[in-house]
Amino acid sequence: MQKKLLCLLFLLSLLIGTSLLGYTSYFDNRTASNLSSYCVIDFRGFRTSPNVSATSASFTLTDRRFSSKPLEDFCHITIDGKEYTLPATSVLSISPNYAFDLEKCKYTNTLVFHLDAPLLSKIKQASSVVVTIKYTDRSTSIVLPLSEPDLNYWKNQI
Repeated sequence: MQKKLLCLLFLLSLLIGTSLLGYTSYFDNRTASNLSSYCVIDFRGFRTSPNVSATSASFTLTDRRFSSKPLEDFCHITIDGKEYTLPATSVLSISPNYAFDLEKCKYTNTLVFHLDAPLLSKIKQASSVVVTIKYTDRSTSIVLPLSEPDLNYWKNQI
């Protein structure tokens, strides 16, 4: 009886462990149709006065995943087919707070990018903006477009 109980506990532990491993792998390698459905993004234009176009902007990208490997400290932004490399002006990686909540077991990676006036004028005219990011543990990049509402928001901030 005791052997059967131990065997059952072992199999149950194995099943739970395999399920969690499968979930974390699936989440870390997820796909999305646009950037804001993959991660949290924030775009803010900075103006010298209310009635002028923005002279600069900041773009913040925050992603959470189970892997401890961080995002590379730059991204590529493609505006109507022309690619620009943006170095991150700020990089923040936060280790998880291991709790019984699976969301708190993820690493948080935040990158902040500065966009200058010439790039903003190109975004203002753009019909498509695509952002490419890459994790240090991956050989492939994650290429995601801005959704139409996000692109319109960016243009309004400019």
